[in-house]
Amino acid sequence: MYYSSTFIFISCIIRENDLIVGETSLPNLAAKDAYEFSIGEDADIIYKENITLVFSNTFNETESSTKVSYNKDMSPVVITIHTRFVYNIDVQLKNFKIHPINIEYEQKGLHSYQKVELTKSTEYEFIQDGSSIKTNLTLKANTTKSFSYTLLLVR
Repeated sequence: MYYSSTFIFISCIIRENDLIVGETSLPNLAAKDAYEFSIGEDADIIYKENITLVFSNTFNETESSTKVSYNKDMSPVVITIHTRFVYNIDVQLKNFKIHPINIEYEQKGLHSYQKVELTKSTEYEFIQDGSSIKTNLTLKANTTKSFSYTLLLVR
């Protein structure tokens, strides 16, 4: 039996007027687990994130090569077991300040996967930069924004 644990590491950074207000890393969480944290001392900005495992499956990848030795063909076969995960990430940001703030959102720590693919996102322009997912947006005063995206990860 093959078992693989799944981890998404998230680093959260919030800046206000180009100054870092706070930074934190979130621990590894199981599906449907909740984790509460605060970023800096700014109670006027609220960040909520929900990560849902939508799908996972294990598959075999077969590689073979032919070697000629003593006039006999040998075909060693290498079978590698991979696991594919699909996650929906839903984020909600609230700005209770009386002025707009710029948000730089980045999900890092996905470099341990063989494949990272941003497959779907909401209205905000998410980009994939290597193994990171990023977006920048402005959150108007006294507003709430929600966005989501879907990731395909292969380990």
